[in-house]
Amino acid sequence: MTGEDIKTMFEGLIEDSLDETLTYQLMNQAKDEVEGSLDLEILKKIDSSKTTSPGDTYLTAKTLPTDFLLPNTKGELYLGSETIPYLLVPFDQRQQYQSIARRWYIDFATSQFYLTGSVSEAKTIVLPYIYKTTDFTSANAATTSPVLSKWHQIYAFKMADLYHAIDMTELGRSPAKTYER
Repeated sequence: MTGEDIKTMFEGLIEDSLDETLTYQLMNQAKDEVEGSLDLEILKKIDSSKTTSPGDTYLTAKTLPTDFLLPNTKGELYLGSETIPYLLVPFDQRQQYQSIARRWYIDFATSQFYLTGSVSEAKTIVLPYIYKTTDFTSANAATTSPVLSKWHQIYAFKMADLYHAIDMTELGRSPAKTYER
């Protein structure tokens, strides 16, 4: 199924045709929610392009990969060939963990991540993560298919679910008696 096929199925489910922009926004939201909620091997990547330096502090920023969606399900990263992981901590608690070793946090607003504690030597950072797949647009919908090839229909059903949440809000605001409950 291509993006166009998913759009056609979605329009059949809701028995309506929406503005193209809204349709693709719903499609991408559905895609991101489905892919982000499943722990699928096909969506996992490892980035090892960053390194630590002696003197790095909990405020030394490292840039996340451009296709980063979420950290791996365990929220771990590794330094070099070490087998003991660094554990993800909440961004708003970074001050509490600033001097504690083997912790890291993400600033999603700036697409940066940081290691806490101190680093004694330069090492490669090994960051397992779930990547963000290509967004659907009107330009690529005819040729782009979701990564999850066996479950394309789930995107259309999720889109319909998202749409009905929007639609019911609009109906609830309508002054027409037709929509009273």
